[in-house]
Amino acid sequence: MKSRLGYQIKNLDISDNFITDASGVKLAEAINSVPRLETLNLSRNTLTEVSAAIFVDEIRTHQRLHKLDLTTNLVPLRFIHEINKRCYQNNDKGDDKRVPNLRKALSKEILHSTSNLKVNLIQQDYRHAQEKRGEYQVRCTQTKDNFWAVYDGEH
Repeated sequence: MKSRLGYQIKNLDISDNFITDASGVKLAEAINSVPRLETLNLSRNTLTEVSAAIFVDEIRTHQRLHKLDLTTNLVPLRFIHEINKRCYQNNDKGDDKRVPNLRKALSKEILHSTSNLKVNLIQQDYRHAQEKRGEYQVRCTQTKDNFWAVYDGEH
């Protein structure tokens, strides 16, 4: 049964909490279960491109998130740029009273001026992060298996 409280959260600040990629991936995957979330502060943690790649994917389908703060983490600037761009696009999805027409015009011009080189670099970083995520999951499984092998050997 889902809690109704999760649907009401608009701003969430969990900065400076030693959040790692294991938790960051779970947070990213759960972001769409909080449809009213507008700002998420994850600054000053230990997140890397593994979590950032998942956030990039999840923000695509989240309609309201317009600020995701990943400053002072281990996330490459390319991912932060992509996340900020997607959050900015979510800002433009709001009603016209909240978003001035000048801002919409500028955002369209900025989006069109993005070179293919930047897009290719972001895609390469995304693929690299997906590979690292797979390696991370394999290492976690191996560590768990090693733990149980040692535990079973001692007992």
